[in-house]
Amino acid sequence: MRFFYADPGLHGLTGHHANVCRSIVDQLAARAIPSRVLAFAGVEPPLRKTLNAVPFFRHNQYWNSHPDPVSAFHSGAQMMREDLHQSDAAPDDVVFIPWGLPAQLYGVLQWMGEIPAHRLPRVIFNFLDVPQAGHDQTAAVLRFAGSHVRNGFARRLRLGCTFAEGVASLSPVLSLNVEQLPAPQHAFSPHRRRSADGPVTIGIIGHQQSGKGVRHILDLVRGILQSHPAASMVIHDSANDLPLDIAQALSSLSASDRRIVFQKRALDLGGWANLLDRIDLLLCPYSREQYRLCSSGVHNEAIANAIPSIVPSGTTLASQRALFGEGTFAFGDGEPASIIDAARTVLANFAHHANEAERGALLWSQVNGPARLVDRLLDGR
Repeated sequence: MRFFYADPGLHGLTGHHANVCRSIVDQLAARAIPSRVLAFAGVEPPLRKTLNAVPFFRHNQYWNSHPDPVSAFHSGAQMMREDLHQSDAAPDDVVFIPWGLPAQLYGVLQWMGEIPAHRLPRVIFNFLDVPQAGHDQTAAVLRFAGSHVRNGFARRLRLGCTFAEGVASLSPVLSLNVEQLPAPQHAFSPHRRRSADGPVTIGIIGHQQSGKGVRHILDLVRGILQSHPAASMVIHDSANDLPLDIAQALSSLSASDRRIVFQKRALDLGGWANLLDRIDLLLCPYSREQYRLCSSGVHNEAIANAIPSIVPSGTTLASQRALFGEGTFAFGDGEPASIIDAARTVLANFAHHANEAERGALLWSQVNGPARLVDRLLDGR
């Protein structure tokens, strides 16, 4: 058996693709299972070498240069189908698509329908996003793609999502079984309890996309440091995506105030682990609408690494509190003031939230992480 890690979004160090791929490949190697990493055709050379990745998929799932969304969907699906025909996956193999979108699903199903059933590998498709309430177009596209599952290959296909709300949303839309898979994020070092005995470091980290509340960052930095002058803040922009005015203001603030660190670059696995280790409190000032039915890799890593976090209420992120304890604290309406108030509340009761975060990390490790995910992916092989 070989394990094909097929990720059209695996391109560089930005985001979680590279780190998750490395953790899965390492798990497979520990079990003496051969793996092949099929990446985007333009995968960056250092990453290609580190992961032994094959430049394979012509269409990066995040890149959309076509002005017509319907044509973009069909073009992405067609290239996914054609590229998968170039793989040599055999019936004893597993093909895992870790971060699928509707176009990739349609391409995978077309490919499977064109191969004799006795020659098909086992295929596991994990959904990256789920249709949000009111987004009928997304649901319709998913429903269209899912309608192409055929009896001839259905038994060789598994569909998954790493959070319960996603499973509950996807299953009725697709009229197909979607299973909850373990989330891949894990602790980079033994759990340690964060402490308020010294200066607390507050982090806003990762890919600073528009839906992540980037317009609040300057107010958050100023408001939190005004009420907690002994604290420090780390702002990390992995893809240099912050609006120019905000990036320039942060550069100016960090140059004049040693409590503020502004970092603009993607980090390798070691750099990312060090960044998480230095953070005592994670801020996720994200859009409530966009994250109502969406997971966050950064928040998952905070839970896994015993870092207290502040997230938007009424979202999948906030629901983690019921599973992993009060290390996760939710802010209400009225951002950014509500986020600042939440930070003040957590900092005033930091020992409690740090203890809860440590307990949550232990609970996380019992059901999530790369070892748990690989166990599930290989189940029934």
